[in-house]
Amino acid sequence: MKTKTATKIFLLFILLLPAYAAATGFGELRLSLIEGDVLIRSADTSEWRPAVINFPFRDGDQLWVPEEGRAEVESRRGSVIRIDEETALDILTVDNDALQFCLDMELAYVNVNGERGTTLQMDTPLSSIWVYERTKFSVDVSNNGDTDKRTSAINLDGIIFSNKEAI
Repeated sequence: MKTKTATKIFLLFILLLPAYAAATGFGELRLSLIEGDVLIRSADTSEWRPAVINFPFRDGDQLWVPEEGRAEVESRRGSVIRIDEETALDILTVDNDALQFCLDMELAYVNVNGERGTTLQMDTPLSSIWVYERTKFSVDVSNNGDTDKRTSAINLDGIIFSNKEAI
């Protein structure tokens, strides 16, 4: 009798486990597209590893897209960051109401579909872009670390800081 009850409980647990796992999802931020030999370095490791689709990003993770590569990072709320070849992206903060990144070099295209009360911040070596509502913008950083003059913002409802001055 005890064996049958234990077996029933075990089977119920096995049947409900996938539903629980699906409810937890991939977290707030995941890698949604990989083209080429994209690499990831987690905050808890010191070595670069090949990226895998749906990798859940956490604070301190890093993404590197080499020559002829491309990657896309997607938030749970639908915001997307596309980065092109030879681009480094640091994930600084992953939170329910705030995402913060640092683009060290090259190009990123950002499409923010955030809800009110959420913030996306994109830092470069010399500037910072804060976004509070839906918008699209691109950031281009030259190889020497200077923010390129081609940096553009479209429908930006936020603040752009460059060299500690608002522009």
